[in-house]
Amino acid sequence: MSSPTLTIEEVEREFSIWRSNKKEQPTVPDALLHKVEILLKSNNYKNSNVLRRLGISKRQAKNKGLLPLSGIDHLSQGALTSFIKIPMPQAATNAVSPNPTTLILQRGDTQLSLNCPTYDQIQLIINTLLR
Repeated sequence: MSSPTLTIEEVEREFSIWRSNKKEQPTVPDALLHKVEILLKSNNYKNSNVLRRLGISKRQAKNKGLLPLSGIDHLSQGALTSFIKIPMPQAATNAVSPNPTTLILQRGDTQLSLNCPTYDQIQLIINTLLR
């Protein structure tokens, strides 16, 4: 025997009822959050559609644990990220490029910017990344 499928329309109605009685219960009930979680995990609806129709922001969904934290959010939560240590010889820190430049390395949401890197620093980074 299969269980009845939860629809976005049902949850939308329940949110509407909760919002009209919000003074009695200012925070979203756990049972209602659980239904949102079921909708988000199902393959029946896009996450953006669920959040939009229910009037929930992406930030609220992340704060309630309904969506995974990503990118900078993980860093603010103290999660570890991979890091490549690049040794800098003393000679490489002295020679400055004649033209002001900025080297930007990006991986996902993480970005590293180097202002006025020396040629030796740029070469060292290239050699390290090509290993």
